[in-house]
Amino acid sequence: MDNRSESELREKILFTNGKLLSGFSHELKNQMAVINESVGLLQDYVEMGRIKDDKLIENIMRITTRLEQRTESVAEMASRLNSFSHRFDSPTSSFDLNQLVIEQLFFFKRFARLKKISLTVKGTDTPLYLFNSPSLLQHLLQNLLELALNVLSEGDTIDVFTAQLSSNPVLGLLLQSQTALEAPSSYNSMLSPELHLCLEKTGAEIQFSSENIGELVIEIQLQNSGEESL
Repeated sequence: MDNRSESELREKILFTNGKLLSGFSHELKNQMAVINESVGLLQDYVEMGRIKDDKLIENIMRITTRLEQRTESVAEMASRLNSFSHRFDSPTSSFDLNQLVIEQLFFFKRFARLKKISLTVKGTDTPLYLFNSPSLLQHLLQNLLELALNVLSEGDTIDVFTAQLSSNPVLGLLLQSQTALEAPSSYNSMLSPELHLCLEKTGAEIQFSSENIGELVIEIQLQNSGEESL
């Protein structure tokens, strides 16, 4: 199989996986809707006075409150998963970079929490549209977040930010450590060939800089790939 055929096959596999994830997330939301309806019915019974035992009423209300909180959390997960799955609909498209960042951090926060590293996002209130490959940029951000976790320790922080410079947006990570980090020049060698390919395919350029030994700034200059952004 030549390189072009292999690339086309990989794209088709990603598209198929995206459709499966999308269908799963829709079904998950449907199941949550049924649970919410049942919770509402129990609350109605209590409010209508059909249940007379005060202790039982207290227990039911406590349980339904917990169920509501959990179903809201799962509904948000399903919504994020659905959005994530649609990133694979086409190789390139116009999308909001800030939404992509928020979505990716939603999935990644668990890994940061397990390592007790603070993960925050800044500058994402205003839409920042870009025409490029959303799936490749998502993969790029995921790999850089994993790199950040590997070089940081418990109690350190990762601030993810976006900005508009001239006509092109910038995606960045600010790493702050309680101990000294490697010099900025050493991080290029930590990037995998796969990550370099992502940079090449998206037309992005990466830069590492630092103002003190406990800080590292990773900036990715992004490009619009042949189409006007919204």
